[in-house]
Amino acid sequence: MGIRGIGSFLLVLSISAAFAAGCKGQENKTGEQETVKKYEQAKSPEDIKEQALDYLDGLYEDTFTVQSATAISWAENYETITVASERFSGRTFQVRRIHGDKDIIFKDNYFTLTMVADAEKYVKELTEEASLNADVAVEFTEGERPGELAADAVFGDYVRMGGSPFCYLTLTTMKEPQKEERLAFLELLAGEKFQCNVVFRYGTSSWRYGVDSDYDIRDYN
Repeated sequence: MGIRGIGSFLLVLSISAAFAAGCKGQENKTGEQETVKKYEQAKSPEDIKEQALDYLDGLYEDTFTVQSATAISWAENYETITVASERFSGRTFQVRRIHGDKDIIFKDNYFTLTMVADAEKYVKELTEEASLNADVAVEFTEGERPGELAADAVFGDYVRMGGSPFCYLTLTTMKEPQKEERLAFLELLAGEKFQCNVVFRYGTSSWRYGVDSDYDIRDYN
């Protein structure tokens, strides 16, 4: 499993929230429940960092470095820990340390790094099918991995899930895309049953669309 990274850890916590005890088992790489694993009571911010790294090391092949964290607040029942990935050249993702009624559980959005390359390849193929000459960027903005996806899920699983309103595609074109061209691309996405948001950019102009949960095209212009 991944080697635990040691990095700067900027953490301000309320004492009562941070020192909550216990954590039951997390999902393993196949999405199945592992044998229950309990963490010792957190005695310091360093303990919380170590718990987060232990959680990640149990799921992913990577080297992780904790960069920072935010404290639990009245509006949220979790701390948000920002972690850098060596595999993805220091790019960051988030881990949530969630305080349940009895236990502490961890969630993460590491998939927002692992799926990008395949997602951009998938979208690029659709632009070519629609005869659009465009540079493609894909961003996943979910705060944690969707429950339908296992830890080892690939982008094909995300497509089979039906996409998400938290998925954003940006297409930067070499010439101004005509409305018919934009709609042709969106119809391909709808046909794939892929929910997402789409932005077409040309120079200083942009056009915003979406494919909703019913796979209908939404024009936000």
